[in-house]
Amino acid sequence: YAALALVAAGGEAQRRSGACRCADDPAGSTSAQDRRRLRALLAEGRVVHPLRPRTHEKAAPSSFADLAHALALCCGQQPERPQRKAQAEAIAEELGGTHRRHIVFVLCDGMGSSTLDHHLGYDSFLRKGNNPERLRAIFPSTTPAALTTLATGVWPGQHGMPGWDLRDQKRCEFPGKPVPPVQLTVLHPFAVDARSGRPSSEFGFNDDDLYVARPWTTSGSASRRMLFVNAYNGTDFTKWYQGPHANRVATIPETSMDTLSTPEGATEAVEYFCRGVDAALEAVREAERGGFQSYIYIYTAHPDKHMHALGVEHEDVGRVVRGLDRELARLWASLDGVDATMLVTADHGHVTVRPQDMVTLPEELLACLEYANVGVHGKGRHAVL
Repeated sequence: YAALALVAAGGEAQRRSGACRCADDPAGSTSAQDRRRLRALLAEGRVVHPLRPRTHEKAAPSSFADLAHALALCCGQQPERPQRKAQAEAIAEELGGTHRRHIVFVLCDGMGSSTLDHHLGYDSFLRKGNNPERLRAIFPSTTPAALTTLATGVWPGQHGMPGWDLRDQKRCEFPGKPVPPVQLTVLHPFAVDARSGRPSSEFGFNDDDLYVARPWTTSGSASRRMLFVNAYNGTDFTKWYQGPHANRVATIPETSMDTLSTPEGATEAVEYFCRGVDAALEAVREAERGGFQSYIYIYTAHPDKHMHALGVEHEDVGRVVRGLDRELARLWASLDGVDATMLVTADHGHVTVRPQDMVTLPEELLACLEYANVGVHGKGRHAVL
């Protein structure tokens, strides 16, 4: 339900704002029809609110933000601005807390429950171990918002990172009164002004300007030795959230975009993930030899990259998901006999949206979002921010 959460939250916002209908918004207008459809989708449980329980639930499941807080607690650290302490403490206890010797955390980008259900059999490792009701995505359920929540333990509305592209937050620009334009791009080896290609530091921006909340890895001394396994180590963003542990990394290759529509693309995605699993296991063995605790975070951009390029149901997506399933089963089997917790999750999911379920935002709202440089990665998803 991760991908659906963003629709639900947007729908709720539209429903509230529509309580007082303007004269130019008659009951039969498109916007009024959209509000009715969203209310119905929420009532039917086909779209999900990020925090509120659905009709059959006594309480809403834990949030991805609660998980981020819990991982910090397991490492003997705290987010700068703790949110739902009780929920986070419950998850931390379930993971083994500070007493568990090794925490292996794996994030497979975009691999929501519906993707597992479509591409894996009931007897697969992930299907057997998955609880689709256990965790709910944050809103907006996008990778930049989720990964920044994971790094900080706070909601996207508090860390201010809805997308990889941000407007200059230091100054306001008004029509007819331009200021030197800065369009910040974070998904880059270093934060840049997208318009000039120059580092954002040349425009007076530092980490505190780009990232409103601090990462929990910087909140005192960690009780664990950390290792970060991904293809993006060494960028400004990864070094920011890794904090004092930025020298404890294992960098794996990444699949080239031009191979995503070929069989080689799926094969390479799994092969590179296999290298990440090997690096994680070596880190556990090293920790065992040294007698210390460890926190190992493996991130892969798959199957998200393949689904964006090919669609949710494409066979190459299935090949990637089945390959990840095999490697995760190998990782878990290799941890047998070790005091370790392995947690696998996604930052969000993917769904194929039927044409009749699509909601078109008013042109005037789209114009405002375009002017504000919001929504380079999806205007509608960021409207409530």
